[in-house]
Amino acid sequence: MKSTSNFSSNLKSKQGDIYQRITMLVDDELPREERIKLIAEIEENPEWKKIYEQEMKFKAYLNKNASHQKAPASLINNIKANIKLPADN
Repeated sequence: MKSTSNFSSNLKSKQGDIYQRITMLVDDELPREERIKLIAEIEENPEWKKIYEQEMKFKAYLNKNASHQKAPASLINNIKANIKLPADN
């Protein structure tokens, strides 16, 4: 009798891959061709569509509710002053 552990492992790997691709789509990190292909796949799969919609809602929530404060100039200058480039050695 064959073990189902390989099947289970492959299924989890595929689910992780799909989730990662959806996350990249939401973050606009996919090349145009991959984005178009993934959107078509999402439209055909209700489970993936649900994940995509949840990720889009979460991203919209973060954009609306997260504060986007700029770092103070003194902090930026301090970091720049402490960065050592290879040419500086």
